[in-house]
Amino acid sequence: MKIFRSIAGIAVGAIVAVIVIMVVETANGFIYPPPDGKTGEEWYKEMMEGTPAAKEWLRSIPTSTMAMLQVAWGLGACLGGAVAALIAGRLRLLHAGIIGALILAATIYNFYCLKTQLDYAHPDWLIVTGLLLPLPLSLGGGKLVAMLFPPPTPAAPT
Repeated sequence: MKIFRSIAGIAVGAIVAVIVIMVVETANGFIYPPPDGKTGEEWYKEMMEGTPAAKEWLRSIPTSTMAMLQVAWGLGACLGGAVAALIAGRLRLLHAGIIGALILAATIYNFYCLKTQLDYAHPDWLIVTGLLLPLPLSLGGGKLVAMLFPPPTPAAPT
């Protein structure tokens, strides 16, 4: 039962993190939409093909829009870590930390793919915060759950 709760906590925490990141990034896409009236799917295809227009658009993204990426990653890590800790019920910080490590790995992969496929790199400040924040924020979510929902204490033998 304990291993099931651990696996379920990590799986559901990861799903929650991805959903939160997707929702915030999608909202961000409405604030700063792709140019030329193209759909997100059309624009994504152009970005994967590495067209000059896609590269230019990436370089023109304003700082406030880039900051929302960090908000998405951080909020996803925090809420995903909290959910993992809540479901796991034990070793809460470990489960929250696993979510932070998964977000960190995805962030590194994202940076790598953008650089190798599109010859594009996020601004330095976004790279630094993207590498430094997922673990502490996921652990913070786990710590918050541990404080709000302490584990039950075993009954004293009678």
